[in-house]
Amino acid sequence: MSPRLAARLCVVFGAIAGVSACNAITGASDLGISSDDALADGGPSGRGNGNPNGGDGGGTRDGGGNGNGGDDSGLPPAAISPSLATCGLGNICMTNAEGWSPLLSLTTALGGGCPAGWPTRSEHKTSGGGGCSCECTPTSGSCGASIASRGGAACTGPSTSHAIAGDGSCSTALPGFALPVAFAWADTTNAAPKGCTGKVSSNLSPPRTTITCGGAAPTQNAACKDDEVCVPKGSILQGTNCLVHDGEVACPANLPRRTVIGTSIAEGRSCETTCACETNGCAGGTLRAFANPDCTSPLRTIDVDGTCAMSGQSLETAASYRYTASSGCKVKQAPAVLGTETVSAPRTICCVLF
Repeated sequence: MSPRLAARLCVVFGAIAGVSACNAITGASDLGISSDDALADGGPSGRGNGNPNGGDGGGTRDGGGNGNGGDDSGLPPAAISPSLATCGLGNICMTNAEGWSPLLSLTTALGGGCPAGWPTRSEHKTSGGGGCSCECTPTSGSCGASIASRGGAACTGPSTSHAIAGDGSCSTALPGFALPVAFAWADTTNAAPKGCTGKVSSNLSPPRTTITCGGAAPTQNAACKDDEVCVPKGSILQGTNCLVHDGEVACPANLPRRTVIGTSIAEGRSCETTCACETNGCAGGTLRAFANPDCTSPLRTIDVDGTCAMSGQSLETAASYRYTASSGCKVKQAPAVLGTETVSAPRTICCVLF
């Protein structure tokens, strides 16, 4: 799901069910999906994760092939193309051919019961996801609390220094700035770090229990294609309409949220023991501008790396700022995820995004 779509859904969820509901939509919670019937016996499937891209000890991502949404790991695209047509009040057309069958993924943040029309509740396992990151620490020097601005055509005007705390606290020390403008680290007191060390941090999470609802009574409807049946439509507060298929397969384009589930998952992953960092000349800082003096009405965020901002929201009306200085380091080589998770009797579930 795109960040923009997730944010829109969170507005609806937040008004009704709070943060936990938002987490379910954005993937931050244990919202998952599994089979609506007993999984067929089958051999295990080994699955691994790619290398995460981290910075300054920053975020991680799931590597390719972990089945946690959208990554089909080079699998050929699914041949089916569900119409998702409306077939009567509160119903939707879903494929019921070529090994695919419909089910509903449960919105676990709103309770563990299945909605009307989907009576069979099942629990299975899916990957915990996560990855490995590198936390970088400077061995000398620091990125102090001072930045410089440049205006003029293409930001080639004279440089002006501004003292401002680099800890992200709210400050009214800086004036407004007309576009174009560029900001860069400009501390004349402190020297930028000349070396950095890296420490591996594991963000690998254990397998999760996932829930689906099945057992819907399929009916034929003229609105559906020949290979489709009419089943109850889910909702943002109940669950998501999905299709399930044995094995690890690709999803159709209009059902892009992909999850691989199984009867059990054996954890065989670990992180590399070392990672590498390098200095970045204090170019990793950020400057957030606000329209009011107490830093509560944001205008925009600009990287403090010398890049010329020539378009977008002007800072002429800015009344306060939060400057977060760089650590002076960046990740040069992130730690890889070693090993794989072994999924027993894998199945693939493909869901709509609403």
